[in-house]
Amino acid sequence: MASPSTSLSLQGSLPPYLKHMIRCFPPPPPTCTHPTCAIRAPSPPQRPSVERGTLESRRQILETFRYTRQIAQGWLEIHHVKDDKELEAAALLLAEPYSRAMHLSDGTMPVAAFVLKQDMAERRVLVPHVALLVGFYYKDRDGEEAELACTADISFDAIGAHPSPGTPRPPKEYPYIGNVAVKKTLRRKGIGSQLIKACEELIIQMKAERKVYLHCRVTDTGPLRLYEKTGYKVVKTDSILVWLRCKPRRYLMSKELPLNTDEKQSDASDCKHCPI
Repeated sequence: MASPSTSLSLQGSLPPYLKHMIRCFPPPPPTCTHPTCAIRAPSPPQRPSVERGTLESRRQILETFRYTRQIAQGWLEIHHVKDDKELEAAALLLAEPYSRAMHLSDGTMPVAAFVLKQDMAERRVLVPHVALLVGFYYKDRDGEEAELACTADISFDAIGAHPSPGTPRPPKEYPYIGNVAVKKTLRRKGIGSQLIKACEELIIQMKAERKVYLHCRVTDTGPLRLYEKTGYKVVKTDSILVWLRCKPRRYLMSKELPLNTDEKQSDASDCKHCPI
């Protein structure tokens, strides 16, 4: 498996995140409580909202999601983060590529892991508009010992979009796969491709938009081959000015997910009733 640091995006997200939440949930207008006041305060503007049933069904999908595949010399199970223990383990896994991307020394990895855990905990507030996936590697499917193998972050819509995903900027209303990482000792087992497929399967189950975006550094030829092999194509490239600012240039890549069998049958059924 190639380098896992192709899609890191949790960098300084707290201030923009707070601004985003304030815009989404503005405070109600002040009302006059004076007994002689006859002027009514203006009603707050009506905002479109997602139906509660839809949100609950999405949460249920995340809670029950399991992606299990046999890989080289073992098994891989990917699911949504269950608790703080798994969140901390994912942050530790991301700390190494994060530190390398930020040109930090190995001694700063514990600090990087702490920062990443805080950012990921803040992202969990936006569930089910986001998902934090973790994958565990089992040498024996029936064995009890498991090793954290990979992690990824998915935003399904504009509400869960990363506040600072970096450039080239993906459209917020479409799903975005970020913070992809595979444990160094478990690479070249096919875990990276299975992680991407798990993300895509979950996006389909969550009934999000089918056009998916992700980032890949221009210099990361291994991950680029992986993404191209799984169907992603470069749609935009960072300007040379990014490189002049001593930052790695990145590709913005995209893929249109295919319809599943049920959806194809539904579309065909609808088509039969369409006037010619």
